[in-house]
Amino acid sequence: MNAAAELAALRAALIDLATWAHTHLNTDYGDRQYIAEHLYTAMEALATGDKVPAPPY
Repeated sequence: MNAAAELAALRAALIDLATWAHTHLNTDYGDRQYIAEHLYTAMEALATGDKVPAPPY
């Protein structure tokens, strides 16, 4: 994959992650600890080039 495609994929993954977090943080049932842990794990995976894990819910 070339650098431009990699950057575009990374941006899309970050947008998806931010949208997921925003959606769940704005609900009454959202567990902030699970959300924070998933954000950390997902961002670490994106930074190292690993696959982003599925969200906890």
